[in-house]
Amino acid sequence: MRLLQYAIAILLWLVLGYFIKPCWESNCNGTSTTQKTISKAVAPTIKKVVGPLLFNWNKQGAITGDGWNTRRQALIDGLGKEDIFEITGNYRADETNNSSFENLGLARANEIAKLFKPPLTDNRIKLRSQLVGTGVSDKTSLFKSASFRNLRNSKSVKEIDDKTMIYFPFNSTNKLK
Repeated sequence: MRLLQYAIAILLWLVLGYFIKPCWESNCNGTSTTQKTISKAVAPTIKKVVGPLLFNWNKQGAITGDGWNTRRQALIDGLGKEDIFEITGNYRADETNNSSFENLGLARANEIAKLFKPPLTDNRIKLRSQLVGTGVSDKTSLFKSASFRNLRNSKSVKEIDDKTMIYFPFNSTNKLK
């Protein structure tokens, strides 16, 4: 008998709980949490992107922020005496290129290269561009759009694009020093 009473109480609790919305599920003035959730989905909060080197949508000019001087110096310090500094500017297919360059990625890489002169010279800098996915839903906020790489360049080792050439003396298995 007691088991039947518990079963009826649980059944009533489930049925009535489904039809009666308590005040804690809303703000008690007619706006339910469902309506709040929908409004948040329609207007998401925009996360501000920060970094030492950022870009605007459809623009080639680099915007330097906090930490740029430290980042720049670390990149320069990481270069070997003969190394080439490769700058890759990223661009998206739906960006408009208003520069004189083939694409916005090369224009961005060129603008970044200016930030490294001096101490680097043109013969130590290589520019590349890379088409990337859209990845930017908010076209009004700043975003990151560049990468850097040191290409080894010495008598015995040369990095060219995605190949590494290791040179050996004639008729020897020892590489050049």
